[in-house]
Amino acid sequence: MDVVVPGIAPKDALEMSGTRALVKRGPEGGEPPPCPHVVFQPQRQSCHCCGAQDHIDFRVSDRAWAAIIPERLRTAHVCLRCFDAFAAETGVAYAKDLTEVCFVGDRGSFTFVPRSALDLEEWHRG
Repeated sequence: MDVVVPGIAPKDALEMSGTRALVKRGPEGGEPPPCPHVVFQPQRQSCHCCGAQDHIDFRVSDRAWAAIIPERLRTAHVCLRCFDAFAAETGVAYAKDLTEVCFVGDRGSFTFVPRSALDLEEWHRG
């Protein structure tokens, strides 16, 4: 069940309703899009944490997912930006657990496989 909550962040709407939340974009509610290419498309998946439709999907190990994502969101779509934020909050390194990143656009789709992976702590150490 989708719940559209104008002007309320999806994370807050999730906690209020207990169901999947989508943020309405444009003049009816929510924030205006940052550019004309950002258009809410109901058929596209949205992050259940921030509401973004980023066209990006990614794969990580089940171990990393379970260690990083809060239990209430483990069966939901979470965007890579929110996943990374949760990883920073929990202190879990995941770079080596990321196996692919996919972009699904309106005119093309691409799958990227990491050739190398470093967590930021490793990168800062040099």
